Amino acid sequence: MLIAVVCGKPIGIVQIIDPLLEDSHYWGDVEPGLRAIDIWIGEADQLNKSYDTQMMQLALARCFAPPGVTAVLIDPLGNNTRAHRFYEPMEFTFLREQVFGKDRCRVYGMERRVDGSTR
Repeated sequence: MLIAVVCGKPIGIVQIIDPLLEDSHYWGDVEPGLRAIDIWIGEADQLNKSYDTQMMQLALARCFAPPGVTAVLIDPLGNNTRAHRFYEPMEFTFLREQVFGKDRCRVYGMERRVDGSTR
């Protein structure tokens, strides 16, 4: 878990997991080489300041640093249109709707670039 701090104040959290190794098997049966990201920005006054973009860019760089990682998954709630608008321009592709527990989510994925570069 990574904590985003601005001017000494924690403003958000990023969690990166390997869904193949995750104990609860939240993602179900997945192939090796994936990572999943959860990102939270705490207070509403921290939104729309590009902190979320910076946090995601750093998380993606960390995810794709190992050469064996082929793709990253995210699963915002289905009704979280703000999150959908955030992820889609970042090159995440909508894959499917899926219910995790009681939550209907939209699953997005981002594959490693062919040239191997990170975002």
